[in-house]
Amino acid sequence: MTRDDTVKLTAYKFDDEAGFGRYVDTGETVSVHQLSHCLNHEQLANLLGDWANAGGKSFVDGQKVGRQLHWEHRHLQHCVVWILLGILREMAQQTAWDARNEYALRVCRQLVRYLQDEADVYMGHDLKEGD
Repeated sequence: MTRDDTVKLTAYKFDDEAGFGRYVDTGETVSVHQLSHCLNHEQLANLLGDWANAGGKSFVDGQKVGRQLHWEHRHLQHCVVWILLGILREMAQQTAWDARNEYALRVCRQLVRYLQDEADVYMGHDLKEGD
């Protein structure tokens, strides 16, 4: 997939009479490039959360995304890394809602502590306080 490839849009509609949801083809398409330029932080977080929740994504899915990013945006690796570290840093500040997330947040905290020294050296980022 390239940045100019299009994604066919479908809408999820809940059918009150049938008691379940269904996907409806809208017939519309949008390019990945167009979509990336119109999302704000909240919408991107919702998109990532929905994507992660759809089909129970895992570490392997993250590896596949990382591999694809390497080929799609080889010169933007530093941006992607700092965005991901920003996400991890923010998650490290959170309290787990349930036992399933407790371990994940503990890993975030450990990574932030471990990477703090490197972050101080690189571009003056402070993972503890945020920028």
